[in-house]
Amino acid sequence: MPQPQPAPPHAAAAPSRNAAIRRPVPPPVASGTSPATPTGPAGLPPATQAARQCYLRHTTPVPGSRSGFRQLGPVRMLVCFWQDRMSLLQIHSDARRAGHGSRAMALLVAIAELHGLHIVANALPLVHGGGCLDQRALTAWYLGFGFERIPGSSMNAIIYSPTRRHRPEPAD
Repeated sequence: MPQPQPAPPHAAAAPSRNAAIRRPVPPPVASGTSPATPTGPAGLPPATQAARQCYLRHTTPVPGSRSGFRQLGPVRMLVCFWQDRMSLLQIHSDARRAGHGSRAMALLVAIAELHGLHIVANALPLVHGGGCLDQRALTAWYLGFGFERIPGSSMNAIIYSPTRRHRPEPAD
C-alpha cells in the first residue's frame, strides 16, 4: 500500500503580513440558484444586511459581469457592504451629463440615510475627457450630495455620513 506523500514545503500556510486585512467575500451561491442570485453575507449587522437587500432590489446585475457590478439604467456601479458602511468602488454612466449618475447617487444616499450607514469612496476620475468629469468637477459632484473630504487622503477619499444613525431595536 503506497504511503501518503508529505506536502511540499511551499504548500504550508505561511502567515501573511496582510492576514489581518478584512477583504470583501463574495456572497455564497445557494444550491439550485444561479450566481446572479446573491444571498446575504454572514456577519453583517441587520441594518447593513437590510441596506444591501435594498440596493439589490433597486439595481440589476450587469450582464456578463463576474465582479459584482450592478446597474441602474445606464449607470454601472460597484458597491461593497461592510459593518457600518457602503464602499462605492466605482460608478460610471454610459449617458454622460444626463442626470443618470445623480439618480444612482441619490439612491445610494437614500439607502445610507434609511439604514444609518456611511458611504466611503475615492473621488478619482477613471477616464479623462469625452464628457467625463475632471477631478475638480467630480469632487464637487460628490460634495453636492453631502460627502466630505477626508483630510490627508492621497486618494481623494471622501465620506458621506448619514444625518441620523440607525439604532438597533432593543432585544426582549
